Amino acid sequence: MTDTYSRACTEVLIILKYYLSKTEFNKIPKDKIEFFEKNKDKNYDYQIDKNVPLEKQKISEMANSIIITLYRDYFTTEKQKEILNKILILNDAKKEKQKKTRYKQNIFENIPKENIELKKTEPKELIKIENNNILKRMKDFIMYIIKKIK
Repeated sequence: MTDTYSRACTEVLIILKYYLSKTEFNKIPKDKIEFFEKNKDKNYDYQIDKNVPLEKQKISEMANSIIITLYRDYFTTEKQKEILNKILILNDAKKEKQKKTRYKQNIFENIPKENIELKKTEPKELIKIENNNILKRMKDFIMYIIKKIK
């Protein structure tokens, strides 16, 4: 398991134990809890601020995703699941849009124009030089063949 995932498992266990009643905690299958226990980061000291509500706690994105999944799977009605799934789909679409906006930029925008001009002319000059060499070699080769034929 990755370090991030192990830390998320630790956060999830602490949050579940602190915020859920015993009855609610027992709604989550034991194998899930055992999985989190097995994969938690034993060296990670995650602290809950008891004066801060759950929605204001510092929770990693991965732990938050796990908690939302647990909530959806074990605590919601069918109607709530539908609403939650729609919200998750909208959030995913929003994140994708943000990624596209963030990474949709001209990679050459920070290069001074002189460098761009230079880069535009260099390849043409190289091609001319290479073409001259190729033509010369082809001409030499043809001349060699003609001499052999005579």
